[in-house]
Formats: sequence, C-alpha cells, structure tokens
Amino acid sequence: MADEIDVAERLRENELQLALAKHQQNIAMNRKGALFCEECQDKMPEARKNAGYRLCIECAKDKERMDALFAK
Repeated sequence: MADEIDVAERLRENELQLALAKHQQNIAMNRKGALFCEECQDKMPEARKNAGYRLCIECAKDKERMDALFAK
C-alpha cells in the first residue's frame, strides 16, 4: 500500500503536469507566426502566419526532407 509520501508525490506530479499543459496551451493560443519566412524571406501566407508557422510551405518541406535525410 502506498504511503502518504507516495500519494503526495503523485498529486504534486499531476499538478505540475496540469500547470505545464495549461501554460503550453496559453502559449499556443497567443503566438503568431512570422510575417516573412525565416529561410527565404518571402511573405508568409496569412493562414500560415495566423497558425503560428515561421517557415513557408516550400521551406518547411525542404526542412522536413533534410531532417529525414540526416536523422540519426
């Protein structure tokens, strides 16, 4: 049977996880993307900017390809 310290530790961990999730949700809701792509400097499409992206579609595809090629 779990003692009081184990129960308290689990409660503390749950509270910490809930606080972290709430913080991450607040960040995601309040962030805006870049006005211009960070790679090619082209103007970002409005929908991508509003969704919080920092790379245009083509640069994002290129980055994903490079990440896949050099993944460890």
